[in-house]
Amino acid sequence: MARPPSPSAVRAAVLVLIVALGLGACGRRGRLEPPPTPESIAAAEKAKESKSGIHKRAPNPPIRPPQQPFVLDPIL
Repeated sequence: MARPPSPSAVRAAVLVLIVALGLGACGRRGRLEPPPTPESIAAAEKAKESKSGIHKRAPNPPIRPPQQPFVLDPIL
């Protein structure tokens, strides 16, 4: 005959369920964005060019590789 689960087992199961639901709720809320179409890309480029000089973003500096090796480099 099967025994009923102990109260500590029930508490552990409830705790695992709460943690799983909490972690499952992480992320972006709402629907996913559709992939960009060529028309939307062209419209975004045109909007970037038409902004005045005050609101125009400066280009990002180029990414340079680090000069010193990293600890995990030999693993790669």
